Amino acid sequence: MTGATRMGATGMGAPETVTLPNRRLAVTQTLDWAGHTFLMGVGFALDGTVREVFLQGMKTGSDLECLLDDACILASKLMQAQGGAYRAADLADALRGPDSLLSLALSKAAQVEADSADIVREVYHHAGG
Repeated sequence: MTGATRMGATGMGAPETVTLPNRRLAVTQTLDWAGHTFLMGVGFALDGTVREVFLQGMKTGSDLECLLDDACILASKLMQAQGGAYRAADLADALRGPDSLLSLALSKAAQVEADSADIVREVYHHAGG
C-alpha cells in the first residue's frame, strides 16, 4: 500500500485512494517541448512516489491551458487511485510517446521519482510525516 489511503465515497468495494499530505514536498523543473518551455511541478507521497504532476506554460485563460490542466488533474488522480496502483512511468507508457506533452512530462516525473525517492522519504521521516 502506498502512503495513507481512504475508501471512496461509496464505501464498500470502492477503490482506495492515496491521501497526500496537506503540506507535501514538490519539485519544479523546466520541460522543453515543441519549441516551448513549460514549468513542470510534481508532488510526492510519503513513500517518495510521484502522485501529482502539473504543467504551466500555455497562455493564461486559453483553451489549451484548460485542456492541459484537466489532463494533469486526471493523470494525478490516476496516480492516487487504487492505492497508488498507477505510477508516472505506467501512464507515460500508455500514452502516445514523447510527441505528447503529457507523456513527456510523466516520463520526466518518473525520472524525478527515481532520482529523488530516497531523499523524499528521508525528509518526510525527519519532518514527522
